[in-house]
Amino acid sequence: MNRSRIIVFLVISNLLAPDVFGEMIFQKEEVAIYREILHQGRGSTRSQVLIHEESTGNTLHTLGHAEQIKLMEELNSQEEILNDWKEKNSRRQIITESLDLSINYKVLTKKDFNLIFKDKDLNATWDTFSKRYKNTDGFIRLSKPGFDAQREKSIVLVEYHCGPNCGTGRFLGLKKDSSGNWVMENSTLIWMAY
Repeated sequence: MNRSRIIVFLVISNLLAPDVFGEMIFQKEEVAIYREILHQGRGSTRSQVLIHEESTGNTLHTLGHAEQIKLMEELNSQEEILNDWKEKNSRRQIITESLDLSINYKVLTKKDFNLIFKDKDLNATWDTFSKRYKNTDGFIRLSKPGFDAQREKSIVLVEYHCGPNCGTGRFLGLKKDSSGNWVMENSTLIWMAY
């Protein structure tokens, strides 16, 4: 009798594990930050936002400590926020379509990304991308937000990919306003494709 219960438990655990552990766990404030970022960046005439399934991870590992501190100064941010950001983004994590972002969005899976961008000819791959995702003009990749201890300020890395010679990586600084809503405070460009 106990053995059959253990087997049932193991089967159920294996069925549930990918959904529970395979995606990023989002806090209410993180979703509010993503919502603010995506609503601010809606200059496109296309109807859908495409978000890459994998978060950015820590793309600052190639910068020295002094350069990272300078970046925080440009964002009017503190080192504690950078440290929190680096800890939360030490590895890439999975984003799913279960977020309430109040916009029309779709997730670009890693599998689809790898199928589309397997060719070394970037013009051909972006052609394939454009045919498959007609209602978008590219895709974005988001980092997990880093916060100060009071959770009043935050930074997020947003990468926008729109073609072989088109794209940007930008750190955004956000703060809570007097109503407790997250608002964009400033940004700094990290990279640009041209």
